[in-house]
Amino acid sequence: MRLADVVLRRGHLSENSLVEVWNTGVRPAHLDRCDICAERAIEMSRWLEDVQAIGVADADAAFSEQRLTAQRGQVMARLNQLDQPARVISFPAGPNRLAADVGLRRISPGWMAAAAAVGLMIGVISGELSHALFSNTPTVPQVVAVQPPVASSAIDAAALYDDPYGSTELGSLSAMDEMTPRLVEVVAAIAIR
Repeated sequence: MRLADVVLRRGHLSENSLVEVWNTGVRPAHLDRCDICAERAIEMSRWLEDVQAIGVADADAAFSEQRLTAQRGQVMARLNQLDQPARVISFPAGPNRLAADVGLRRISPGWMAAAAAVGLMIGVISGELSHALFSNTPTVPQVVAVQPPVASSAIDAAALYDDPYGSTELGSLSAMDEMTPRLVEVVAAIAIR
């Protein structure tokens, strides 16, 4: 017997327990000792049997024997189709209109090459113009002398100041630029240690 039945129902069985007795057929010892629960179990079993009989009768009325036979036949036909390979329906071949349409509107390769060259020239010119219009400093080519590597481990700090990209400034990134340590400062801090 469940603890809830003992505590809440003073030892009597709940409806769920009575339904479980009806489903499984296993009778607890309490049903033999308690007339109230035995009477409730009999009433519950009569009610459940009536509900079962009504459900079976309604199902038989809704599904006639002809309908069930037809449904079984459809299920068996589908199961038989699983063993057979799939059927492929072929369509009749017709004139290929797409190839004929493309042939009428064909573009000669010479025009395509000319269009590509013009597009490349427009891209280069617009890039140069936008660079000239929107840069603050004039475009002067900078010549950087390449020196042979120094054999000693000492790093010349003056060589680090010759940064060609150091003169580029963007107003929107100035705050981040101030927070970022420079290479010269990092090398100086390492040299001090």
